[in-house]
Amino acid sequence: MKQLISFLLLGVLLACEDPVQVKLDKGATLLVVDAFINNTATTQRIRLSFSSPFFSDQKNTPVLNAQVLIRNEKTGAVVPFIMQTQGEYTYTPDATQPFGDLNALYSLEITHNSNLYKAQAVLRRSAGIDSVNFEVIPPSFSQPTLTTKRYACRLWAKDSTGLLNDYYWIKTRRNDTLFQDVSDINLSIDGTNGEVPLAFGPPNAFTPPSVFLAFKTYYPKDRCHVEIHSISKDCYLFLLQARNQISNGGLFAQTPENVRTNIITPKTTNLKAVGWFNMAAVTTSSIQIP
Repeated sequence: MKQLISFLLLGVLLACEDPVQVKLDKGATLLVVDAFINNTATTQRIRLSFSSPFFSDQKNTPVLNAQVLIRNEKTGAVVPFIMQTQGEYTYTPDATQPFGDLNALYSLEITHNSNLYKAQAVLRRSAGIDSVNFEVIPPSFSQPTLTTKRYACRLWAKDSTGLLNDYYWIKTRRNDTLFQDVSDINLSIDGTNGEVPLAFGPPNAFTPPSVFLAFKTYYPKDRCHVEIHSISKDCYLFLLQARNQISNGGLFAQTPENVRTNIITPKTTNLKAVGWFNMAAVTTSSIQIP
């Protein structure tokens, strides 16, 4: 009887020769906002685009006809961002006056097709960097005869003390190249992997794994450049969720979920906004490997 049932099931499967066309939902188009601004005297960029359909390998379409500004709610000063390249709106501050006041509240306003999108962020303090150093990586078992010297760099920094917890995004460059793969999103709370209890004594030293700078390898004559960007707690959770969703896969993959956003979509439009607006204070340090 079991053999008979098996043969019947096999016959049914073999009879299904007609192709089945599955129509997939492309998903609604979204307004994607990338607005990570900092207080350095460098060109600040806000990128706007329309999302691509699910399962598409096409790049997002840039938003070309938006009006973008950031307002300092403390002073009332307004800074317009002008589109220089497709979908990229920029502002270059005076070299002697970096953009941003510590602890000030800032508002982002994006006007598109007469619809006003808003977001707010506070420019929070960053951490103090003592130094960046390097050490030789010994030859591995798989490459025992490797003659080119390789180096690992380490960050020595201290978290500020006080009533509030501090959240950081540690960015690293090798020469002029920013490490920006999903595995390079180096996040830290109070310089560690978790919140540090209130303390008013000496600042807390940063601890592994954050100080290992995403475990990158450097070579002679390379320069290791480190930036500590302050972020809000909500921004930390956004980046953590985005990192987890991008790297989600394999046998133990979790169900995908909508990534949070702090961009407020007006009720006058069906074009929903996603993305994030953050104002960061930045501390930097670098070292040249001989």
